[in-house]
Amino acid sequence: MPAVSFERTSAAAPDAHAIRAVIDNLAFYCDLIVVDLPELSAPEFGVAAALLHEGLIVCGFGPTQLAAAGVHARALEASGVAWSIVQRVARGSPEDLPALVCDALGLRVVAVLSDDDRVTADLRRGRVPGGRGALAEAADQVLESIRVPLGRAA
Repeated sequence: MPAVSFERTSAAAPDAHAIRAVIDNLAFYCDLIVVDLPELSAPEFGVAAALLHEGLIVCGFGPTQLAAAGVHARALEASGVAWSIVQRVARGSPEDLPALVCDALGLRVVAVLSDDDRVTADLRRGRVPGGRGALAEAADQVLESIRVPLGRAA
């Protein structure tokens, strides 16, 4: 599955035409494209967000991360994209944290991602993380939640 990300340290941001060209060309060949959006304040955010069918906010479990998810959720309301939450939880997080976040932000939680030590171990060994464990389960939940059916139009 292709993933498109934005370089966060580059001095030169891609222009709107380049962003659209990359996404349009990938869409010709792929059923699903994952786009890692730039920061909300980046000028290219609006261009990239306008190309999405659905969006996910990965929400942390600490107070600062929860507050940031709220800021993002409010800022994204006007984007016209259906936004959902992937809620990260740690050992010892309240069991009802995903429900509380859902209620507070007014967005559905499509997956719960618990800490998984195997991800760190996989990265250390040079393996692609997420082939098993909590990350794989959360990815499956996200894929099952997609509202736009996969498959190229004939």
